[in-house]
Amino acid sequence: MIFGVFTFGVLADYVGRKTVIIPLLICVAGSGIGTSLAPNFEVFMTARVINAFFLIGIWETQFTYSIELVGGKWNTIVGMGLEFFWVGGWLILALLGYLIRSWRTLMLVVSLPSTLAFLLYWFIPENPRWLIATHKLEKSEQIIRNVGKSNKKELPADWKLHPVQTSDADDKKTNIFDIFRTPNMRSKTFIIWYNFFVNAFVYFGLTLNSGDLGGDVFINFSLSGLLEIPAYILAIFVLLRYGRRFPYCISMILSGLSLLCISLVPQGNWCVMMLALFGKTCITFAFATLFIYSTEIFPTVIRTGAIGSASFIGRLGGILAPWVGGLSSVHPYLPVWIFGINAVFAGLWAFSLPETAGKPLAYTIQESEMLKVNSIPWKKIKKCSP
Repeated sequence: MIFGVFTFGVLADYVGRKTVIIPLLICVAGSGIGTSLAPNFEVFMTARVINAFFLIGIWETQFTYSIELVGGKWNTIVGMGLEFFWVGGWLILALLGYLIRSWRTLMLVVSLPSTLAFLLYWFIPENPRWLIATHKLEKSEQIIRNVGKSNKKELPADWKLHPVQTSDADDKKTNIFDIFRTPNMRSKTFIIWYNFFVNAFVYFGLTLNSGDLGGDVFINFSLSGLLEIPAYILAIFVLLRYGRRFPYCISMILSGLSLLCISLVPQGNWCVMMLALFGKTCITFAFATLFIYSTEIFPTVIRTGAIGSASFIGRLGGILAPWVGGLSSVHPYLPVWIFGINAVFAGLWAFSLPETAGKPLAYTIQESEMLKVNSIPWKKIKKCSP
């Protein structure tokens, strides 16, 4: 995953969102079916690595694709709406895992639906915002006209798109290294990278322990997924009213504080479970918000690659999470201290990010530069227009 998320994020910025998504879905189906047929452990491991390499690219690419189709308040609604399908897949997996105890059959069943992905070629267009950013206006115009017809809102015959205004620097060939081009862009990139790292670190640190909570592993796994639904519903209303920065930072800080408070409660007390579940709810809220926030901070020309680079860093947090969880053998509260302190610090640092609610998505590096890092992080919080 750590290599796939970066590779396909950059590729989607070069060749297009649709061009990457459909082949990835088919490759996931093939590698998943190959996994189910593995004759030995070595082939199984190889197939799983290949499967993960393709699979992770789908989420970042389709998330960017979906957000770039809309604007205004729909960034929040669509961005959070995608998370419900994530939970849906989670819960279906729990049910299938309970009903199908053979891992080979389970892998085959969950992989087969993606074999139909080739049909999407005729049903979904390339992303018009990406086409505009890459100066392919005629293709974008045709797609937008078709969308207008399907919505019974035909555009005038003389309607034309105008090229995106660019600076001399933007006229040069853009690439992923442009996230380091200016001090402002570098600052935003490093803050987002660290927050992706901590989100994955804490999220998977809590999620991967679902089997260690006692009781039935299928029930625990299902409850962990169900817990995400209220977090996403709450996020839609909160983000529409208060923007991105303040809700995100507070959710990170609350997640960290709830984990730190676990060390104040005797082990085995029911409060430990309540604090852990509250921390999981907060980090789920934050993780979903961070994807929307990052999409709005980075410009279209490098958006998928930039988010892919952040997810690359986030995967390091996912890799470290179970190892840190194992430190409970050294001290029972050491894992929650490490998770909690990082979450609080990440939330405080994120206050330096600019607010993006109500602002149009940037096409170019120049437009993205208008979103400045705050020199004084803590500013007065007020209601934001979506």
